[in-house]
Amino acid sequence: MLGDYKLGLSNILSSIDTAFSCIVAAIETVFFVSVGGIPLIILWIIGGSIFCTLRLGFINIRGFKHAINIARGKYDYEYKSEGEVSAFQALATSLSGTVGLGNIAGV
Repeated sequence: MLGDYKLGLSNILSSIDTAFSCIVAAIETVFFVSVGGIPLIILWIIGGSIFCTLRLGFINIRGFKHAINIARGKYDYEYKSEGEVSAFQALATSLSGTVGLGNIAGV
């Protein structure tokens, strides 16, 4: 009984794999085509970052010192309520969550 269930599930999974393999192959040929030895997706990422940098007025460069000051706690107030999280603790938590999810996904 269990063997029939596994066989049926295997057939369903293989048919889904067959159906999506042609879609994945088409997407792969579009995104991973090389232009001058560099994959197209890398060129899109570089182009998008340059566009955002120019459109937002170089905020990634102008605001870097301010971001570091916030993370170091320069703008924290002297009176602290109980249960507050500092800016550095929030930064460390968000970074660890991002890195941890990347490690779980195998990136």
